Amino acid sequence: MSTNSVQSTRSEILSHNDPDDFAWAVPIMRTGYAGRGLVYLVVAGLSLWSVVSGGQAEGTKSTLQSLDGATGFAVIFAIATGMFAYAIWRAVDSFWDLEAYGSGAKGIVARFGMLVTGLIHGAIGALAVTVLGVASSGSSSKELLNQFLQTTAGVWVVGGIGLATMGTGFYYFYKTASQSYREHLEANHFTLHWNPLLRIGVAAQGVVVLIIGGLIA
Repeated sequence: MSTNSVQSTRSEILSHNDPDDFAWAVPIMRTGYAGRGLVYLVVAGLSLWSVVSGGQAEGTKSTLQSLDGATGFAVIFAIATGMFAYAIWRAVDSFWDLEAYGSGAKGIVARFGMLVTGLIHGAIGALAVTVLGVASSGSSSKELLNQFLQTTAGVWVVGGIGLATMGTGFYYFYKTASQSYREHLEANHFTLHWNPLLRIGVAAQGVVVLIIGGLIA
């Protein structure tokens, strides 16, 4: 499909959505992306500090648990808020197709990928809330979860989630190869002259999602 044809299809899809109807979603979207960036900065920053200091790189859970005091509480609260906002934004974006992916096979895969990434970030938000001590982790709920995971249905459900997440990772590789992400970017100096860096970023995100899916499976 040519670029002009793609743009025409996107314009047709977007014509059915009134931007004023989704003005309420803009603050949620911005909060979500800010929270997502904060997670990457905190995890990467503390991991690099740990490595430089002779320790080990930290995972998301260990990193969150290492933050204490008033500053740590504020950071974790901001992360939790951002992650939940991002999960909501991905659901809204996918359901109303605000990025105009369409209802074809590729569009459905892309929109499903949005939901998966939203769920992953929502899980990080829940983890942050747990670290804050707001969420309850009673033995009864843990026992119910363990019993479910020991059943055949539990294995299939978790395995299915893992495979779906891995599929999303492969989709990011497809976007890297086809450079289809450029259809959703505004043309400016950076997007026109730094595309190799953009491709590396999209591929890196695919690697992360693929690893998460593999670990779940």
